[in-house]
Amino acid sequence: MSYFPDLAMAMTAAAAHVDERDWARFAGEWVEELAFSVEDYAQALQLLEPLEGLCAISPLLRGGLGSSIAALRSFLQI
Repeated sequence: MSYFPDLAMAMTAAAAHVDERDWARFAGEWVEELAFSVEDYAQALQLLEPLEGLCAISPLLRGGLGSSIAALRSFLQI
């Protein structure tokens, strides 16, 4: 399963929010649903890598995506 289409859709939908904090919160809520649907190591890694990349580009996203990143890291035991 590829998470890229879902992640792209989440970020596109989140972009409708003018306020950056609302954007980060909306993206975080959507991505949290994806993170908690992970079933195996490969899926978790496939989702974690782009999330960390997005946070590197826009640190404000760390607030919205932080719980999903933490859940994936816990799943991966890293």
